[in-house]
Amino acid sequence: SSIQAAPMLHKRFVGQGTFYSVGLGACGNTNNDNELVAALNAPQFGTPANPNNSPFCGRKVLINGPNGSVTCTIVDRCEACKDGDLDLSPTAFAKISPLSAGRFIMHPVIVVTGASRGIGRAVAEICLKTFNANVLAIARTESALNTLKAYAEKELNTNERVETVVGDVTEERVIDDAVDKCLKRWGRIDGLVINAGVLEPMATIADVNVGEWRRLLDVNLLSAVTLLKKTIPHLRSTKGRVIAVSSGASMKAIHSWSAYCVSKSALNMLIRCLALEEPDIVAVAIRPGVVDTDMQFLVRTGGSKVMDEQDHSKFVGLHTSNQLLSPEEPAHVIAALVVGGAKKEYSGGYYTWNIEEFAEFMRKKIPSPQASTVESGE
Repeated sequence: SSIQAAPMLHKRFVGQGTFYSVGLGACGNTNNDNELVAALNAPQFGTPANPNNSPFCGRKVLINGPNGSVTCTIVDRCEACKDGDLDLSPTAFAKISPLSAGRFIMHPVIVVTGASRGIGRAVAEICLKTFNANVLAIARTESALNTLKAYAEKELNTNERVETVVGDVTEERVIDDAVDKCLKRWGRIDGLVINAGVLEPMATIADVNVGEWRRLLDVNLLSAVTLLKKTIPHLRSTKGRVIAVSSGASMKAIHSWSAYCVSKSALNMLIRCLALEEPDIVAVAIRPGVVDTDMQFLVRTGGSKVMDEQDHSKFVGLHTSNQLLSPEEPAHVIAALVVGGAKKEYSGGYYTWNIEEFAEFMRKKIPSPQASTVESGE
């Protein structure tokens, strides 16, 4: 029957053709047909199996997209999981897909580190809800990861597309556990969002505790190396994507931030080296701008004693003038890049989140002069 056959389409990969498999919602969800929950790029499967066996077949639906709307016919649909196969021309697909130039599969498997709050949490939620991805979330705070599962249950009527690992990314066993869970649950890994990071110690080089310096490097840099080493074989096979959350501090020295600045600069170079060594993996470093997160709170409250007064006042001023970005703004771009939007020609680069090339991935267009002119500490 159609209900039995349709889920097999989830395993198909990108190709060229007339028929496109488009996710209309998560399993058990009853999203409106007018909403394109997951924009998927041309998985070819030829003539659809068992057409007209589903009560949805032949139904006309209007799909809205960033470049216009198209009316299309459902040629096959799984009643159980609400994924449908639509008869679309390439031109029609380009109109409805915000990522028509990207590589997409039905439910990409994305690993997000530092997923309990801030940018990491926002990326995980957007990957789940907007891009219909499966997400493996890593964080130290179990309660925060439980709320991510609750979010999926509420928004998607299922938490089957979320796996979590509680632990410190500096511990190899935590990374091993994450990889094992991905492979056992979904059989693949399609992308990484390297987001885990800390700012402290904030101190001059003359005064800093070297042990704290080493700890920061373990979190901000070496955990990324471990994660990459464990996942590269799987990312090769899926031609996956790696998005590292960098910082404007990787390019500009900030007084008393030496450990953080060095770690983010090294992270940029790690991405460049990965892109050079692994041509089948697209690797990108993203500067997210100055974002309203716990790290910025730490800068405002703890930085006054050690930072340059002008630098500290600048960060405080962005907060008091309500110019800090919400985590969701850069997170939407990061999520779009990791699930398929990052093009091959971007690989190895360091980019600010709101450059013109990423405009199609933005949640909404907002005036954010600070995102392109202020050297960020995040």
